[in-house]
Amino acid sequence: SEIEASSSQAIERKTEELTLSHAAELESLRSELESSAAGDLDRVRQESEQERISAVEMATNALKEDHAALIEKIKADMMAMANSSQSEQLQQLSASHMEEVEKLRSELESSSSQAIEKKVEELTSAHSEEVQSICDELQSSAASELERVRAEAKQERASAV
Repeated sequence: SEIEASSSQAIERKTEELTLSHAAELESLRSELESSAAGDLDRVRQESEQERISAVEMATNALKEDHAALIEKIKADMMAMANSSQSEQLQQLSASHMEEVEKLRSELESSSSQAIEKKVEELTSAHSEEVQSICDELQSSAASELERVRAEAKQERASAV
């Protein structure tokens, strides 16, 4: 009976040690995962910010090029109309060109904004799925490790009896 009590106490101590060790390991893994997830999230944010900046720069450059070409066309049209003394047509043409410039600017801003939002959503979704997958793996690993420790403790108790 003393041997059983001693064995039982030894098994309980071993179980407590293993449980504490396992809890510490889980906490360490959780901390590593959180740190990794935070780093991944920062990386994804930086990538999406860089993509947004690139898209804005491309849209801005396209607008500048279109605007410069439009200004040259307006100048040429104005010179032709000035030579033919048709100032009313010149004003109409200028207003028409300005409307065209505004329309182009609006379309480019709208399309670049939508593309950026879509990319951010895709990256955020991919990141969330990746983090969930890592969490699922960690939980599965923890459950199987706990089951293994319990089986070992049970086997030690059985062999001690």
